[in-house]
Amino acid sequence: MGFYGRACQADTMKDAAPFLFWLTHGTRFPARTHYEWLSKFFLGNELMKGTFCLPSRHPDLDGKPVNMNALKETGVSLFDYRGTRDPIAPPGSCVASENWGKTGTTIEKDIGHIFVVSKKLLAESLHWVNDFLRRS
Repeated sequence: MGFYGRACQADTMKDAAPFLFWLTHGTRFPARTHYEWLSKFFLGNELMKGTFCLPSRHPDLDGKPVNMNALKETGVSLFDYRGTRDPIAPPGSCVASENWGKTGTTIEKDIGHIFVVSKKLLAESLHWVNDFLRRS
């Protein structure tokens, strides 16, 4: 049952209220950014292909592809938390720790995109994050 199916439950709504406030009153996602995100990350898959470029004030880096392999080369550990029912970031797209990290940890739950709506799931995820940080 999705979020709106649970919306008539008082405890669920009370638990979700802070997130819903942020969602409806937070910073808008600019149209240009949304367009670039969809065209470069989603359709073009530029980050995975190694062709995604960022502007930089440093002339040697300006317009150069982002080197995601630098994460592994410098020993950075990565943590992925993904939901099997997430329509925005499906599990197959949450693979940073598998591709670029020195060591990777992936936690997968049968949830949707906005797991932080639930204080219970947020607390559970913080337990995994703490464990990950202690090991890294």
